[in-house]
Amino acid sequence: HKVAQFVAQRFVAQTLGERYASGRDVIFADAWRTFQEHPWFGVGLDGFRQTTLTGEEHAHNLLLQVAAEGGVVGVGLVLVALIMLAWRWLRPMAAPQRTAMVLALLYLLSSLASGGFYDARLFWGFGLVSLTQRPGGRRPAG
Repeated sequence: HKVAQFVAQRFVAQTLGERYASGRDVIFADAWRTFQEHPWFGVGLDGFRQTTLTGEEHAHNLLLQVAAEGGVVGVGLVLVALIMLAWRWLRPMAAPQRTAMVLALLYLLSSLASGGFYDARLFWGFGLVSLTQRPGGRRPAG
Protein backbone atom coordinates (compact mmCIF):
# COMPACT_ATOMS: atom_id res chain seq x y z
CA HIS A 1 0.00 0.00 0.00
CA LYS A 2 2.80 2.46 0.87
CA VAL A 3 4.68 1.52 -2.28
CA ALA A 4 1.60 2.25 -4.38
CA GLN A 5 1.22 5.63 -2.67
CA PHE A 6 4.88 6.44 -3.31
CA VAL A 7 4.61 5.48 -6.97
CA ALA A 8 1.40 7.47 -7.35
CA GLN A 9 2.91 10.54 -5.71
CA ARG A 10 6.43 10.48 -7.15
CA PHE A 11 5.94 9.13 -10.63
CA VAL A 12 2.37 9.88 -11.56
CA ALA A 13 1.61 13.12 -9.73
CA GLN A 14 5.03 14.79 -9.86
CA THR A 15 6.53 13.47 -13.08
CA LEU A 16 3.42 13.44 -15.26
CA GLY A 17 1.01 15.79 -13.54
CA GLU A 18 3.43 18.51 -12.41
CA ARG A 19 5.92 17.88 -15.23
CA TYR A 20 8.67 17.40 -12.66
CA ALA A 21 11.72 16.18 -14.58
CA SER A 22 14.50 17.11 -12.11
CA GLY A 23 15.71 19.60 -14.70
CA ARG A 24 16.49 16.81 -17.15
CA ASP A 25 14.54 18.51 -19.92
CA VAL A 26 16.95 21.46 -19.67
CA ILE A 27 19.98 19.14 -19.45
CA PHE A 28 18.78 17.10 -22.46
CA ALA A 29 18.31 20.30 -24.46
CA ASP A 30 21.81 21.40 -23.48
CA ALA A 31 23.28 18.06 -24.61
CA TRP A 32 21.39 18.32 -27.90
CA ARG A 33 22.69 21.88 -28.38
CA THR A 34 26.24 20.65 -27.76
CA PHE A 35 25.75 17.90 -30.36
CA GLN A 36 24.38 20.38 -32.90
CA GLU A 37 27.37 22.67 -32.38
CA HIS A 38 29.88 19.79 -32.72
CA PRO A 39 28.05 17.19 -34.81
CA TRP A 40 30.85 15.07 -36.27
CA PHE A 41 33.21 14.32 -33.38
CA GLY A 42 31.52 15.98 -30.41
CA VAL A 43 33.44 17.83 -27.74
CA GLY A 44 35.50 14.84 -26.60
CA LEU A 45 35.30 12.51 -23.63
CA ASP A 46 34.26 14.35 -20.49
CA GLY A 47 33.77 17.46 -22.62
CA PHE A 48 30.08 17.89 -21.82
CA ARG A 49 31.00 19.05 -18.33
CA GLN A 50 33.26 21.72 -19.85
CA THR A 51 30.72 23.04 -22.36
CA THR A 52 27.37 22.71 -20.62
CA LEU A 53 25.38 25.77 -19.73
CA THR A 54 23.71 23.94 -16.82
CA GLY A 55 26.88 23.04 -14.91
CA GLU A 56 26.04 19.33 -14.97
CA GLU A 57 28.76 16.68 -15.11
CA HIS A 58 26.82 14.52 -17.54
CA ALA A 59 23.70 14.57 -19.69
CA HIS A 60 21.73 12.02 -17.62
CA ASN A 61 21.14 10.11 -20.85
CA LEU A 62 23.73 7.78 -22.38
CA LEU A 63 22.81 8.43 -26.01
CA LEU A 64 22.71 12.21 -25.57
CA GLN A 65 26.00 12.07 -23.67
CA VAL A 66 27.62 10.10 -26.49
CA ALA A 67 26.15 12.46 -29.09
CA ALA A 68 27.48 15.53 -27.27
CA GLU A 69 30.92 14.06 -26.55
CA GLY A 70 31.43 11.76 -29.55
CA GLY A 71 29.26 13.26 -32.26
CA VAL A 72 28.01 11.20 -35.16
CA VAL A 73 31.13 9.02 -34.95
CA GLY A 74 30.48 8.17 -31.29
CA VAL A 75 26.79 7.50 -31.85
CA GLY A 76 27.71 5.28 -34.81
CA LEU A 77 30.05 3.23 -32.64
CA VAL A 78 27.36 2.82 -29.98
CA LEU A 79 24.87 1.75 -32.64
CA VAL A 80 27.33 -0.87 -33.91
CA ALA A 81 27.66 -2.20 -30.35
CA LEU A 82 23.87 -2.29 -29.94
CA ILE A 83 23.46 -4.10 -33.26
CA MET A 84 26.06 -6.66 -32.16
CA LEU A 85 24.17 -7.22 -28.92
CA ALA A 86 20.85 -7.52 -30.75
CA TRP A 87 22.37 -10.01 -33.19
CA ARG A 88 23.77 -12.01 -30.27
CA TRP A 89 20.37 -11.98 -28.55
CA LEU A 90 18.86 -13.76 -31.56
CA ARG A 91 21.43 -16.56 -31.43
CA PRO A 92 21.48 -19.47 -28.97
CA MET A 93 23.34 -18.72 -25.76
CA ALA A 94 23.93 -20.31 -22.38
CA ALA A 95 21.91 -19.17 -19.36
CA PRO A 96 24.74 -17.05 -17.86
CA GLN A 97 25.11 -15.19 -21.14
CA ARG A 98 21.36 -14.63 -21.38
CA THR A 99 21.39 -13.29 -17.82
CA ALA A 100 24.27 -10.94 -18.66
CA MET A 101 22.37 -9.77 -21.74
CA VAL A 102 19.21 -9.04 -19.71
CA LEU A 103 21.27 -7.12 -17.14
CA ALA A 104 22.94 -5.15 -19.94
CA LEU A 105 19.50 -4.25 -21.31
CA LEU A 106 18.30 -3.12 -17.88
CA TYR A 107 21.38 -0.90 -17.43
CA LEU A 108 20.93 0.49 -20.93
CA LEU A 109 17.33 1.42 -20.19
CA SER A 110 18.26 3.02 -16.88
CA SER A 111 21.09 4.97 -18.54
CA LEU A 112 18.53 6.72 -20.71
CA ALA A 113 17.25 8.61 -17.66
CA SER A 114 20.24 8.84 -15.36
CA GLY A 115 23.99 9.04 -15.44
CA GLY A 116 26.46 9.33 -18.24
CA PHE A 117 28.97 7.22 -20.12
CA TYR A 118 30.91 6.23 -17.00
CA ASP A 119 27.73 5.37 -15.12
CA ALA A 120 26.79 3.02 -17.96
CA ARG A 121 29.92 0.90 -17.41
CA LEU A 122 27.84 -2.02 -16.14
CA PHE A 123 25.88 -1.98 -19.41
CA TRP A 124 29.14 -2.29 -21.33
CA GLY A 125 30.51 -4.92 -18.92
CA PHE A 126 27.45 -7.16 -19.06
CA GLY A 127 27.20 -6.62 -22.80
CA LEU A 128 30.79 -7.79 -23.29
CA VAL A 129 30.24 -10.82 -21.05
CA SER A 130 27.24 -11.81 -23.14
CA LEU A 131 29.40 -11.70 -26.29
CA THR A 132 32.36 -13.73 -24.95
CA GLN A 133 30.97 -17.26 -24.84
CA ARG A 134 29.77 -19.46 -27.65
CA PRO A 135 26.69 -21.65 -27.24
CA GLY A 136 27.40 -24.57 -24.96
CA GLY A 137 29.94 -22.62 -22.92
CA ARG A 138 32.82 -22.86 -25.41
CA ARG A 139 35.05 -19.81 -25.69
CA PRO A 140 35.74 -18.37 -29.13
CA ALA A 141 38.98 -19.52 -30.73
CA GLY A 142 41.80 -17.04 -30.69
